[in-house]
Amino acid sequence: MNISNRKNGFSMIELLAIVAIIAISILALMFFLRNQNSRGYDARRKADLEMIEVAFEDYFNDNDCYPDSDVLDICEDRSFQPYLKSIPCDPVSGNPYAYEPVAGCGGYRAYAILQDSEDPVIEKLGCNGPEGCGAASGVEYNYGISVGVPLYGGGASEFPSPSPSPIWVYACDSSGICNQFQEGHPSLKSCPITFPQSNCQNSCASVSNRCTGF
Repeated sequence: MNISNRKNGFSMIELLAIVAIIAISILALMFFLRNQNSRGYDARRKADLEMIEVAFEDYFNDNDCYPDSDVLDICEDRSFQPYLKSIPCDPVSGNPYAYEPVAGCGGYRAYAILQDSEDPVIEKLGCNGPEGCGAASGVEYNYGISVGVPLYGGGASEFPSPSPSPIWVYACDSSGICNQFQEGHPSLKSCPITFPQSNCQNSCASVSNRCTGF
C-alpha cells in the first residue's frame, strides 16, 4: 500500500499565489470605488451648473441682465436668494465654479473640472483639447455651460468680445403681457412670433401669438 509522504498544507509558491490574487482583487476594488466616487462627484458638478443656469435665467427675466461676475465667489452664500438657496461650489476642492458674464448682458459662460477625463460629454462639448474649454483665472476647465455665446473649446484661453449693443425683441407671454427679451434668449423658443418694438400689446390679445414657456 502506497502512502503519500506529502504533508498537509500549502507550499510557499501556493501561498504567494494566493496573496497575489488577494492583492490584485483589493487593488481592482479600490480602483472601481475610486471611479464610482469620481463619477458621483462629476454628477454633482453637472447638476450644480444646471441649477445655476436655471437660476440665472430666472434672474435675467426679472432684471434684463445676468448677475455680476462675483455672484458665485462665496461658497454657501445666501445673498442670491430667491434664485439660489445657497451658492454651490466644487464638491471636492470647495472652490467656486468659474463664471464669466459677457458685456452688454449678452450671455455668460460657467465652468467646472470633471474628474473623469474619459466622460463622453467632454469631447461632445469640444473641451477635450490641450486647454479644455478655455482658461478662466488661469485654470483650465473641461466642462461648462454657456448662454448667448459659444462655449469655446480647443484651447481658447481668451473669451471674444461680444457685440456692445444687444438686439432686443418683444413677445407675448402666456397671460397676454408684452415682454422684452434679448434676441436669441432661450425663453423665445416657445413663442410663435416676436416683435421688433414694444408694440405687441394689442397682438397679445390673440392666444395664437402667445408664448407657452413663461
